[in-house]
Amino acid sequence: MSSHIVLLLATIFSLVQGPLLPPVFLEGFLLVLIFLSINHSKEFVSSKTLFLVFGLSFTFDLIQGTKLGLTPILFFGVLLFWTSTKKEFFSKNPFFLGSLVVLSNLLRAKVVFGEFYFWSTLTIGFLSFLFFKYISRHHVVGYKV
Repeated sequence: MSSHIVLLLATIFSLVQGPLLPPVFLEGFLLVLIFLSINHSKEFVSSKTLFLVFGLSFTFDLIQGTKLGLTPILFFGVLLFWTSTKKEFFSKNPFFLGSLVVLSNLLRAKVVFGEFYFWSTLTIGFLSFLFFKYISRHHVVGYKV
């Protein structure tokens, strides 16, 4: 997956999330897709991954009109949590990946918007669980950024 595609998806989804979807819906899913693209053999996170996480979060802040800088801080915190786990096990566990989507969406909803978007977060968590279950069944895990 190219970094330009991820930033294009972030731009499109942030434009759609205002009028058509709840304000917090697809950020966590895109964030977990970026995390799955991290090379598991490296001990450190590459600068390209840091740029993608920053670009994704800053794009959502900029287009949705929220306070700049809150979402990058939250997403870097989730990235720190991801790098401290055993990525080889958790990247193949669809329940953990869906839970990470729910956690990052709930965290962003409460900090940025001041309320929990509980049903939309559970919906995207369930849909992401089904998506990750599908790709783990077909051995598609291991994206290239």
